[in-house]
Amino acid sequence: MKKVRCAIYTRKSSEEGLEQDFNSLDAQREACAAYILSQAGEGWSQLAERYDDGGISGGTLERAGLKRLLEAVADGRIDIIVVYKVDRLTRSLLDFAKLVEAFDGAGVSFVSVTQAFNTTTSMGRLTLNMLLSFAQFEREVTAERIRDKIAASKAKGMWMGGIPPLGYRPDGRTLAIVPEHAVIVTHIFRRYLELGNVRLLAEALKREGVLAPERRTATGKRIGGRPFTRGQLYLMLGCRTYLGEICHHDTVHPGLHSPIIDPGLWEQVQATRALIAQVARDLADLFSGTEAAPEIVTVPLDGDQPLPPRAIFVMTQERTQLMLAAHPELNAGIVIVDEAHSIADQGRGILLQWVVDDLLRRRADSQLLFASPGIRNLDVFGRTFGLDSVETLPSTEPTVAQNFLIVRVTSSRQGEFSVSSIEPGGEEALVGEFAIGQTIASKKERLVQISAALGKGAPTIVYANGAAEAEDLAIQLTDLLADRETTRRREAVAQLIAQSVHPSYVLAAAVRRGVGFHYSNMPTQVRQAVEDAFADGAIDFLVCTSTLLQGVNLPARNVFMCRPEKGRQRPLEGTDFWNLAGRAGRLRREFQGNIFLIDYDEWKAKPLDQERDSEIVPALQDGVTQRLEDLVATMADDDGYDRKQDGDLETLFIRLLDDHSRGELPTTLSRLTAVGVPSASAERVQAALDDVVEVLTLPVEVVRQSPNLSPHRQQSLHAALLARAGTDKASVRALIPAHPRESGAYASYSSLLRLCHTHLLGLPESHGSHRYHALMAVFWMSGDPLPRIIDNAINYDKKKSSRAVIRNTLETIEKVIRFEVVRLMSCYCAVLLQVLDEIGLPEMAGSVPPISLYLEVGASDRSMISFMGLGLSRVAAAILNDAAVNKNMTIAEARAWLKEATLDAYELSPLLVDEIRRIAR
Repeated sequence: MKKVRCAIYTRKSSEEGLEQDFNSLDAQREACAAYILSQAGEGWSQLAERYDDGGISGGTLERAGLKRLLEAVADGRIDIIVVYKVDRLTRSLLDFAKLVEAFDGAGVSFVSVTQAFNTTTSMGRLTLNMLLSFAQFEREVTAERIRDKIAASKAKGMWMGGIPPLGYRPDGRTLAIVPEHAVIVTHIFRRYLELGNVRLLAEALKREGVLAPERRTATGKRIGGRPFTRGQLYLMLGCRTYLGEICHHDTVHPGLHSPIIDPGLWEQVQATRALIAQVARDLADLFSGTEAAPEIVTVPLDGDQPLPPRAIFVMTQERTQLMLAAHPELNAGIVIVDEAHSIADQGRGILLQWVVDDLLRRRADSQLLFASPGIRNLDVFGRTFGLDSVETLPSTEPTVAQNFLIVRVTSSRQGEFSVSSIEPGGEEALVGEFAIGQTIASKKERLVQISAALGKGAPTIVYANGAAEAEDLAIQLTDLLADRETTRRREAVAQLIAQSVHPSYVLAAAVRRGVGFHYSNMPTQVRQAVEDAFADGAIDFLVCTSTLLQGVNLPARNVFMCRPEKGRQRPLEGTDFWNLAGRAGRLRREFQGNIFLIDYDEWKAKPLDQERDSEIVPALQDGVTQRLEDLVATMADDDGYDRKQDGDLETLFIRLLDDHSRGELPTTLSRLTAVGVPSASAERVQAALDDVVEVLTLPVEVVRQSPNLSPHRQQSLHAALLARAGTDKASVRALIPAHPRESGAYASYSSLLRLCHTHLLGLPESHGSHRYHALMAVFWMSGDPLPRIIDNAINYDKKKSSRAVIRNTLETIEKVIRFEVVRLMSCYCAVLLQVLDEIGLPEMAGSVPPISLYLEVGASDRSMISFMGLGLSRVAAAILNDAAVNKNMTIAEARAWLKEATLDAYELSPLLVDEIRRIAR
């Protein structure tokens, strides 16, 4: 019997599973081997050599295993080719015709095991051709499916192959930025703005020696290495991939990759927001590429740091006061006060008025602009600051349509509710009735379920009464939207949150489902990242507290409120309500907005019946008129008067005392009487201050540096320090705060804070909070990352949930370290410097570090402070500071260092990389 040599050919289109010990190729081979064995009676014998192609499409003949098979056929080493299915050999009818011709020429037959035919018979050939026709049809259908898949994937922002634009490299289904190439791309866009002509741009790039970087394609072909052509530049300047977008034919989709070109550079459109970091960033974008651009300063400069020749200072009143104290020569040609109605906010309002007065005192011809929503008496600013030439520009016409909708629950168990529209002060009209089939008995359930039902798919703000409630609502919304898939954009925000706060911070999980929350104690860069994600649609639900009222510009389609409060048990009403409602719809973003008022009949206040605008009374004026008796008692240091909660009155006391020392009290009092304050009240204030200066020996120049601590208590601290200092330098050194990085920093701060607690706050010496505050202050000022500080807190307080510990730690940093400890240590250092001068050791003043600045910014290395002064977040500044050898860089040196830094060398989230690049350019 003649021996028939049988070769087995196997193929699999994808590489999936090929790494397994027994894979698809093995399974095909085993089935073919069994068939050959069944034909042993006919002399069939399996050849040992394997002809396998794994991870290769059947639509091509360029396969290594197939080529070896064809070589064996040509050499006459094979009689029959055995395959599991016909399409394992090829899916192309044309290719099959070529193969059959080759097989016939060599006298080789072809057998398909599962389809039971071979080419030795005419019926087998007919059947085979029919099967291959279907294989060709399936291939075309598959190609159509692939095209649909590409379209669907691009709609999700995925990169679907090809040569990526200059500045990017493939990274899975997205694109990763190539920093050295991205610099060239950005340079090209900026040069085009300067030249305005592609021909001139190409010539300029050639003169500058800017070549298209050499790259390799997936096939190994070299491209680039030559001057840019005009065609290349035209394509680059119109390539929306640089905006972080993916295009499919004429449709544009948000991409998963990070943009290289920001919208401001692409469209020359700037967006304005009110937070310090955002305003600073927008200003940096505005002046980017201009000659002699002003320095954007957001962090107070220490007294030994020179003022920039041209600068824009973006600061709160607290930071501005620190700047004015450190730089007596500082003056401003233009002063812009945003959210100017905060002049009525008690202590901070008094401080705001004080700062503006100081700026006017330094430069009387300064131009002032006050911007505020919902104020009826705009002329209040002219009267408050004694300005004669004031122009008021009220705007009462709404720029978008707003719909006020009252939601009433009709069945909490069945989740049934009605929605009625209402005009402020008008009648209701039923819009519709809804049933969501979910229990909505509690306030939280109503906010979550109703906002999800009516707001899903559109930018939606949900108002919460406090940080804990904001987290609760966000967690419940996240659970409700658990079927949502995350995106690269959301992952970038979640990564920033983990790096800036803590990996277990619930905000990270919420963001992955398109939900965010927002409250005051969150780090600025995290709040900003959440706001940006909400603004660009990466998240569509944002749970906010009253922080939203303090200048954050977040327009939305929908706003949901249910018995809203501001602070503890204080209903949201008046200007605050209308300020919040104004977030529903915003010109050029959302042309109409919906304000859903849930359980409105049960609200403590009915803001729809109140005026949209209101008259404000500056806090200084209000304190003299409404709290005169308390003010006089505070000035007299009346032991029978409880001043524990009266920091606002102490601020007013010091402001008036400062006016008295400057001889400006008559001017201040005359302005008050001009707006209706009784002359008798002004006289009582004058008399009380006359008595105070008789007993107060601490210079007012020292007292005014701590505007919210009683002058009498500052004098008590002064006496204690004098007694401890004596004339011994060793004793004096013990009173000087250690640098945060010194080994004795904790012991130093613990001792000094105990003094402050006793003399400035009146706490008993047995009170132990000074130790914890000292420890946290050391961590914070040393530049320790917040995740590490939180880890320490979680390990220390194991009885509490990590969620509660994280929230409490954030509150400790913001309210205790950056406020309480700042004001105590600022006062301590000011009084200490006075003591050093009095005991004849003024030269030791140079050893006193600027502790209040370190506490405010959370850093003590000058380089880290300079990075933050450029507008970088603390987390980014800390990472860069660790990388920099020079820890004593000025702002200018820090900017120069940034321009040369290789960001790929540092472990930074994509958003932090973008943040640094914006500042460095």
